Amino acid sequence: DLLERWPKTPEGEPVTPAFLTKCTQVDMEDRMLVGMLEAYNIPCLERYPHSGEFGKVVLGMSGYGTEIYVPETMLDDAKALMEAPDELNDYPEGEE
Repeated sequence: DLLERWPKTPEGEPVTPAFLTKCTQVDMEDRMLVGMLEAYNIPCLERYPHSGEFGKVVLGMSGYGTEIYVPETMLDDAKALMEAPDELNDYPEGEE
């Protein structure tokens, strides 16, 4: 499913994945980010560094966190989405 949604180059090859961020799994930060990206049609690849994949299978979470990758052609859009909530919390003076 991910390969079908991943954008292709003009030659028909998948676009190179680009590192977006590293998240913890303790507070479900990774799940929320992946959900937001997919809601905006930005496919993402999750990678569990070191032996994190083993922890993910056995414990349900990786102690090393999750690395999130997106297509390099969508990296700027993904970064903008990650920054958007901070901008929404900036209230004009006296309106908090």
